[in-house]
Amino acid sequence: MIIVCVGSRLDWQCADVIDRITRAGSHPDWRFVLSAWLNGDYSEALLAWVTDCNVTPDELHPLLAARVPALVPESHATLLQLCKTARCGLFYQSPDDIEACLELLVSDTALRAELGENGLLHTLR
Repeated sequence: MIIVCVGSRLDWQCADVIDRITRAGSHPDWRFVLSAWLNGDYSEALLAWVTDCNVTPDELHPLLAARVPALVPESHATLLQLCKTARCGLFYQSPDDIEACLELLVSDTALRAELGENGLLHTLR
């Protein structure tokens, strides 16, 4: 299960969550991969987790076009508005929020598909 980390770095909250999940060993099948490493092939991506507060909507756009739902920081006003308007993802405020959203998006196939489809529709407008 590939969780795409969008951005060139990990904000501290995101690094903390990855560390907690890895140490707990609760999800050994989850793979956290930087989007740049995928060279545009998002075919196996479950979700696009914005892990860098400097990400622009243009950086998220290719993932949305590939029907990959987004998980964005609530503090990023532009991406928050995008998720709310296009209904293409969830948003987080704290490490606990991140973990809960990851769990939900990975486990709920129907929600992931709906958000992914909405992301694609947004990119076609």
